[in-house]
Amino acid sequence: MPVTRVGMRRIGVVIGMAIALAVGSVGTAHAGYSSTTTTTTTKSKKKVSQDGNDTNLTISYTDQSGAPVTTPGNATSTAPVDSDPPPCYYAPETPAQVKADMDPVWASGAIGSHWRYQEMQKFHVSGQKDDKTDYNADKADEGYWWVGTYNPDYTGTASCGIDMETPHWVKKGDTPPTPPAETINPTMLAKMAYARLHLPDTEVSLNPAGTSTVNLPTWAWLPPKQFHPVSVTARLNAPGINLSATATAKPVRLTIDPGTADAAVYPSSGGCPANANGSIGTRYRKGDATKTPPCGVSYQHASNDGPFTLRATVTWQIDTDVAGTQLPPATFGTARDVPVQEIQTVTSGGQ
Repeated sequence: MPVTRVGMRRIGVVIGMAIALAVGSVGTAHAGYSSTTTTTTTKSKKKVSQDGNDTNLTISYTDQSGAPVTTPGNATSTAPVDSDPPPCYYAPETPAQVKADMDPVWASGAIGSHWRYQEMQKFHVSGQKDDKTDYNADKADEGYWWVGTYNPDYTGTASCGIDMETPHWVKKGDTPPTPPAETINPTMLAKMAYARLHLPDTEVSLNPAGTSTVNLPTWAWLPPKQFHPVSVTARLNAPGINLSATATAKPVRLTIDPGTADAAVYPSSGGCPANANGSIGTRYRKGDATKTPPCGVSYQHASNDGPFTLRATVTWQIDTDVAGTQLPPATFGTARDVPVQEIQTVTSGGQ
């Protein structure tokens, strides 16, 4: 679904509901949406940064090297519901940001004067051009407006269940007067960091590297340099508010699916645990051809109808520095074709 900050949604909701009132077909509005079928689109004049957040107060993301992370990650959670970032939350905005959000709403001719007045009072707006107290502009150094905000990274199906239309003015250092579970918090940031994790490709080394042979083991391993912990830190950049969370992914297991039921995997569980040095499996050495590999596969028939598709999936343990918050493991894997041949034994002799 398209996701924007509160300004764009607020414009559509307020205008949509105002039109509904005018035609006498008011429906129930929730989660920042109007239940009427009438919609009006108005473009916001506010600037938007690369990752979809406002240019003033942002949630920034950095990886373990301190480099910015600007795109969604590739980790697939083993328990999506437990790791999904929230679809929306209350977050702080400066008076200038709220003004940029709301001025287009007040300027819209689709809003009746009574409705417009009610909405303006929520932001301490008098409607007078020379009134310097609009949006609490004269108190910009003292606090923030906490408003409903749509998460630009959310891709799930849950609906937003908070009141997107009621702002709260909160002095710096005070607790926002909203339910704690709905206000941006370290647990939310941990899940948002999880959604930005970029796990490395699972390029498994095999021996034989080309064509495997029936009933002879194929060794599989991952070098330690390829698989190392990766992390993302999500931080709310708001002066006077110190909120951040880090999600760290550590490879713990490689699972091999040989692509056919007529194969044996090593170990028999199919899960090769990570070694102490971060590697998985053991590199093939000369003379190991007849040994049982600690991680690998042995095909029991040839791939006569085309190569088998071997899938190698790494399971990553996800930890966070947020006390009391647990994040489920994630997986990421790749597939490759493995042709399997059968060596024919030829005998000759006379009778």
